This record gives sequence, C-alpha cells and structure tokens, in this order.
Amino acid sequence: IEKLQAQGLLLETIEPLRELIKENPGDGRLLFTYGRTLSASGQAALAEWSLREALKHEEWKVSAALQLAADAARSHNYPSAIEMATVVLDDVPDSVDAL
Repeated sequence: IEKLQAQGLLLETIEPLRELIKENPGDGRLLFTYGRTLSASGQAALAEWSLREALKHEEWKVSAALQLAADAARSHNYPSAIEMATVVLDDVPDSVDAL
C-alpha cells in the first residue's frame, strides 16, 4: 500500500485499506492512512469516520485532527475546522500547522 501511494496510486489502495481495517478495526495507523487516502482522493466526507476513529489513538490524534481541520476548512465548515485545530493546539500548543 505504501509503495502504491508513493507512486501516487491512491485510489488503488482504498479497497485494500478497507480490507485491512475489517481485519484490524482498532488499528489507528490503518484508520488514519485510510482517512488520509480518502481525503487526498477528494472523498473527505467518507474520510471523516476513520479520521475520527484515529483521533482516539494518542499517537494518531494530532495527525488525524490536522487532516480533519484541513478537510473542514476546504468545505467551509469553519466551526469544525476550529474544533479540530483546538484539539491539535491542546496537545501541541506551538503547532504552526494548526494555525
């Protein structure tokens, strides 16, 4: 999956990621990667569930919140963008990306 994504073949990795999540539903890395892949392929609305699940995993919380904030801002959902940026700033107060 990582090799395909590195080659820019994001759409080709969506189904394999879904299958891996079915096998490992609590894997934060998979949830984040799936959500980020959906977002990058223009499917931010579908990405929201997996990114919100990734938020529950401390090691993926900031990355997932940044992706959710970016997706929300792109769709002009500014309250959600602010909410997710706040999640990041609560963990990393000097995060330039969240600003």
